[in-house]
Parts: sequence; structure tokens; C-alpha cells
Amino acid sequence: MEEKFDAIVVGAGPAGSACGYTLAKAGLNTLVVERGKFPGAKNMWGGAYYGPFLHELFPNFWEEAPVERYIKRRKFSFLTEDSALSVDFTAKKFKEPPYNGFSVLRAKFDRWLASKAEQAGAIVVSGLQSDDLLWEGSKVSGIKAGGDDLPADVVVACDGVNSILAEKAGLRGDLSPKDMKQGVKEVIQLPREVIEQRFNLSGKEGIAWESLGTFTKSAKREYNALHCSATPQLGCGFSKGRHEPVRRLQKRHSTQLRRLLACDWRKSSDTPLSLKVKQPFVKPSAQKHGPMEFE
Repeated sequence: MEEKFDAIVVGAGPAGSACGYTLAKAGLNTLVVERGKFPGAKNMWGGAYYGPFLHELFPNFWEEAPVERYIKRRKFSFLTEDSALSVDFTAKKFKEPPYNGFSVLRAKFDRWLASKAEQAGAIVVSGLQSDDLLWEGSKVSGIKAGGDDLPADVVVACDGVNSILAEKAGLRGDLSPKDMKQGVKEVIQLPREVIEQRFNLSGKEGIAWESLGTFTKSAKREYNALHCSATPQLGCGFSKGRHEPVRRLQKRHSTQLRRLLACDWRKSSDTPLSLKVKQPFVKPSAQKHGPMEFE
């Protein structure tokens, strides 16, 4: 008889691994599947991570997690062809534990976080793509992956804000170009002293700097000062467009929501001053009353 899991989490990004960790720690038989060769191999964002919730899951996580620098300053620049207006924000607490945010390299950070889920008792399988959902009548009852049927009481779709599983469950329709965000990321290797001199940093200090204006044709450009122990780097990202949050669409079919929870790990807005806030973790107090209530 095939094994039935209490919960299957699709995606081993920050949301999926944090969810898998919390479920496994609560004693649930949990499977986390990741289509990449390893957690973080197919990450869709990187650079600056914000959010205090990871500290609640793993107190003082920065002492063991592969973070690069803590974010000391956030700077926003609005550019025209011949002028610029910049807002530079910092606070004393940004430089003190538990810090305001960190620069991370997802290929390393996601692997560390997935290992914490495994230590809690979750099974994490990489290189396994979830192709479809299993159904019992109108309820989601598991996933199809790698040619196998994997039944579960609950499926948690952490496969990105444009979740394919959410589409298959009827939680959203087809995406049009206006719903999409296009991103280009570049990592430039520079000596540590050059990065610190150009951005006025020292030690483990970091900065997140976002630009908007004529040179990006109204799209946002983001700079994150990273420092890796082996290769000091400057990460640059460019994005244009918008995405369709899964959370906004979850009310379409309440029946399916009894068995499939779609996690929107990223908050974003087209309004420049709201900017992008990476908070890929659900607050633990909310997770305590997790998906089993939907049974």
C-alpha cells in the first residue's frame, strides 16, 4: 500500500522549507519536493532578504546560516536624464540583532534552510517536479510527480507566486503579459575594499539600493552589496511589469482550498515607494493553526 503523507509541500524555497520545518516539528509526516537539482538551484529572486520571522523560527539564525552582510541602509533613487532624487534610510536597530535584513545568495541559503526542515523530520526530495494534482471528487488529495501518485491530506503549493498548481486547482486563470514580471540579474565581482569604498560600508555592513527612472524606462533597478568569503560581489537586478498574487485569487474556489493552500511568498507593488519586500516566511504563530484545519 502506498504511503500517505500528512502534508506535501511543493517547492523548497524559503516558504516551502519553512513550512516543511514547521509541519515536521509539529509531528506531521511531511514531504517537501523540489524540481531543481538542489534547493535554491531555480531561485527567482536573490540579494536582499527582509523579515523578522526567520528569527522566530530559528533564534539567532545568522550565527549559522550562510548570510553575507546585514542590511545597514536602504537607498531609493528616482532618476531623470540629467538629475536624481535619492532617499537614504537607516536606523540604529538595523545594525543590531536580530537586524532588519540580510544579503544572501539563494543557492547557499536555500540549501541551509532545507537542511533545517530535514533535521526536523521532513523528507526533502530534489529533482522531482510536481506535474499535477490528485483529486478525490472536488478535493485535492495529493500530487503526481515523477510518474508516481503521492497522496496526502494536504498539499501546500510553495511553487512561486505564479503557482502552476494553483492554476491546475482552478485558483487562478491563465496569465497574460500584463500579469507578468520580467527580471534580469547580474552579479559583478569586485574587490571587497572597492565595494566598501563606493557604498561607504565596513565590516559586515551591507546596503540595498533601488533605482527608478528614465534609464530603466520606469522599471525598477536594484543593487545589493554582497560579500562572500571567497568572492566579493555586487548584485544588480532589473525588473519590469507585475505579477498576479495568488492570495488575491484564493477566494475563487473555497472547496479546493480545503486541501490545497497556495502560498504567496512575495509582496510587491507597482507603486515605487512601496518597493519589493521579501518576506518569504509565514509567521510561526499563524502556522501553529496550519493546514489541518482545512481538512
